[in-house]
Amino acid sequence: MPEFNGSYQFKFITREKTGVVFSYRADPGGNIPPAITNMFSEKLLFDTLSNLKDKMVRMERYAAAAEQSRDRAIFEGILADTRSPWRPP
Repeated sequence: MPEFNGSYQFKFITREKTGVVFSYRADPGGNIPPAITNMFSEKLLFDTLSNLKDKMVRMERYAAAAEQSRDRAIFEGILADTRSPWRPP
């Protein structure tokens, strides 16, 4: 595939819920009709986000890394600060 790039943006919703925006651009090259390219792109997007939700976030190594992350202390501080605009209601 000559071109494939993308990015994830994660948005805090609640302590138990995170929003995800996944943007990407894929160009498989060749003379593939756009309808076929779009069909496979949508499947790739669905499969990627399904694996992220159903498998990756449940893996012990990622949960352990999150527990030990220095970002966790920052996140906990934000949630504890009653003046923080990021604090859930």
